[in-house]
Amino acid sequence: MPFKFFKFPVLIQEKILKSLDEVDILSLSICSKRAKYAAIHTKTRAKTEISKLWFTLFEDKVYSARNPFRGEKLKPFIKIEENSKKCVEGKSTEWMEKLDNNLTKALQDHLNQLFRPTQPISLLVNINTLFERLPTLTNVKDCGLTGEGVLTAEDLDRFLRMYPNLNSLSIGPEITGDLTDTSEILKVERVNLKNSGEFGLSFLKKFPGKHINLENLNITHLDLLEMIRGWMANEAFQNLESIGIVFHRDFETRIDLLVESLETERFDPAIRPPPVYHLDTKIIDIYSKEISLEYHECYNVVRTSDGKRASINFPWFGVNFLVWN
Repeated sequence: MPFKFFKFPVLIQEKILKSLDEVDILSLSICSKRAKYAAIHTKTRAKTEISKLWFTLFEDKVYSARNPFRGEKLKPFIKIEENSKKCVEGKSTEWMEKLDNNLTKALQDHLNQLFRPTQPISLLVNINTLFERLPTLTNVKDCGLTGEGVLTAEDLDRFLRMYPNLNSLSIGPEITGDLTDTSEILKVERVNLKNSGEFGLSFLKKFPGKHINLENLNITHLDLLEMIRGWMANEAFQNLESIGIVFHRDFETRIDLLVESLETERFDPAIRPPPVYHLDTKIIDIYSKEISLEYHECYNVVRTSDGKRASINFPWFGVNFLVWN
């Protein structure tokens, strides 16, 4: 049953506002200009401040989601849908509008006023919507590309020119096409490829950034040997902090031959305590984790120019290359 909110005394209004979550605050803010002012300037708004906003663009909807710390499941609280009669799951504010750049820009401005996010925006995009209804958002620093099918290198370059200066990028579909010295992906310091394909190996060999994670990668021990020797000689990967690789299930990588071909030392906790590497790549959809270096399949290599060490360990069906500060 509707009631006249602004007829209540100010103290009663504040008590009501204290009980509202972010969905209620958003719903209130779109009722009128006066309601929007109350939602923005209420003395109780600290409860509804959101540190980070995520915008997700799939085939038929865009929504912004609350994610106070990285790794938490996204919680949608607003959806904008076109020509859809589907029910919105959970509690959210739904707007039936035509999806365009003006709307998404207005939405971002509105949410920034309401919730004052302190972190840059993360954007999740289905590749089937690329360049059709891609929103123009500001302060986007982390992107994830999802969807079925393949993503061409040309389309990826076009997307990254629209959203340059990313902190991290995660790509689900396989990338087809050639990697060149001017490819935009080489400007991203933290990258995760979930279906690496042939593009992944080319990308690894040219990678100039800090963290790279490659899944389903076809790579031989000779490729790994070339990569590690390049780092040891300081001829490649000067900025590298970590490489994580999951081998393709149908591809055999001879770890024994790799180790035999390298000048390695066993991990010594007396030189590098503790025997655990804390890995936090800050890639958009990868959790931080502790990697144990105590078991026998763990080796150190040393960079000749400055004595810096990196640890190599071999989890099930993969390899980690971890540079120590």
